[in-house]
This record gives sequence, C-alpha cells and structure tokens, in this order.
Amino acid sequence: MVLGNPADQLPGGASGGPFDVVFIVEATANLGAYLDSLKQSYIQPTLEYFNGAPLVNADYVTTSDPNSTLYAIVQYVTCDTAPEPAARCMGPTGNAYQLMTWIEQTQYIGGSAEACSLTAEGLSTGLQVFDDLKKLRADSGTQAHQFCVLVCNSPPFQIPAVESASYSGYTALQLASMYAERGIKLSVISPRKLPVLQHLYELGGKEPTLQPMKDYTTDPRHLVLLRGYKLQERKKSDVTDGNKAAKPPQTNPVSQPPTAPTKTNTPVISQIKLESGGTQLINTTQTHSVLTQQQQQQ
Repeated sequence: MVLGNPADQLPGGASGGPFDVVFIVEATANLGAYLDSLKQSYIQPTLEYFNGAPLVNADYVTTSDPNSTLYAIVQYVTCDTAPEPAARCMGPTGNAYQLMTWIEQTQYIGGSAEACSLTAEGLSTGLQVFDDLKKLRADSGTQAHQFCVLVCNSPPFQIPAVESASYSGYTALQLASMYAERGIKLSVISPRKLPVLQHLYELGGKEPTLQPMKDYTTDPRHLVLLRGYKLQERKKSDVTDGNKAAKPPQTNPVSQPPTAPTKTNTPVISQIKLESGGTQLINTTQTHSVLTQQQQQQ
C-alpha cells in the first residue's frame, strides 16, 4: 500500500526526489526465520513507498541514472563466517523490484551460536555506499535525500568495525550517530524489541526523544522504528482487540434424569429370646439373604 511520498515529511518543506535508499540486512539464520513476515509487512511496503507504485519487474529502468531514485543493499553476518568478509553490498539499481529480488535470494545462514552480529560492519559499509552514491550524482549536480533501513534480529557486538577503509574503528552506536550528523535518516526493523536497537535508533536522529512514536507493527513483538517516511499505522482498537482473550461459548446445563436410590445391604441386628431364658443377636439381613437363595434353588 502506497501511502504517500517521503518528500512530504522532509524538513523545510522539501519536495521531489530523487532518493538514495540503502537496506542494511543481517544475513544470518537468526533473521531468516522471520524474513517472510518482515518482507510482507514492512520491507515491500517500504519499497513501494519510495517507488511510488507497486513493485513490477521493470527491466527498462536505468540502473545508473543519477536523476532517479537509487537502491542498494548491504548484507552483514557474524563471526562464524570468517575468513569470509563480514559485509558485502550490491547495487546501485533504479529498480526497486530488483532490490526485493536480492533480499529474497540472500542465503540467511550461520549465526545460530552467536548472541550478537557484526552490525558495525554493516553500518560502516552503508556509509561507504552513501559516499559512492554521492560521487555518482556529483557530475549531474543532483542532490538526493538519503534513507537507510536496518533490518536485523541480533544486538551488535561491542567491537569496532575493521573492514571499512573510511569508517573503521567505530562501534555500531558511534556509527549511528554519524548517520545523524550526515543527515541520513536511519530506520530500524526487527522481529524482536531489543533495547539496544531502540538506543541505536535514537542515536541515529536529531529529533527530540520525547516525540511520541507511531505504531506500524503488525505483530506486537516486532520493533518498527521509522524515520522520514511512514507505513500503515496500526490503530489502538487493533491492539485492544488483539489483547482480548477469546471467551468460551456459554452452554446451557444439561438436565440429568433422576437416578434411583442405591440399595445398600446395611446389616439389621435383631434380638431374640432363647428357650434357656437368654438372648442372642442375629443379623436378620444376612439370614434373609440365605433363605432367599435356598428358595431359588428349590
């Protein structure tokens, strides 16, 4: 669903594109299990938002036109993929459908034994991609509005990036602050509400932290923090309805037929006189039962 154009939300009333949109995606098994739901609920709507229309396989789109919106993707992993590079990038392309294809064809493997991922490598490579896009537009004099979307499911390691030539030595939180300094609008999408990702998002912007956050999630467990653009906002009634537990249907009690009283062989003790003048106690119930059996045998 296309809700509008990012230029409508830019400061100073800026209008028109083009836009530089870079997705930084955690390419590990920790995210792969949730990719389908994130893609359908947030990634594809985001691409449709910047594309201004539904995604189609438009092979005629020029991939290097500096006057159009350009897309790129950065994929980063974790420590168990060494000695392979921790981050790699693809693009740029002017075809939003092509970017979606790259996301779908990525192999989300590894990282199952790691509690964190190399987010700093992904963010540092992302800054390098924005530098390259700026150089690509330099000849035409076109200035683009820059947007970055971080899609991950693991907190970052507290170690600095080492692979980037221009941004090595900075941690993920420091790099998030650099995005804010350069005016790059950083958004975060995650299937889990991790406090460190919330803090990383806050460092990536200059707006007041007391500004109320809009809820774009389709699942209350998701973390969706957007900056500079918007998706379909979830209504409060949806949250209330989702929290209500389904009440079991009320059924009328079924009347049971009366049951006959259960007979119990309670012994009855009788006292009789003997010819000798004494008395004797006799169980008349048991005596009656024996007489009944003798009569049946006769």
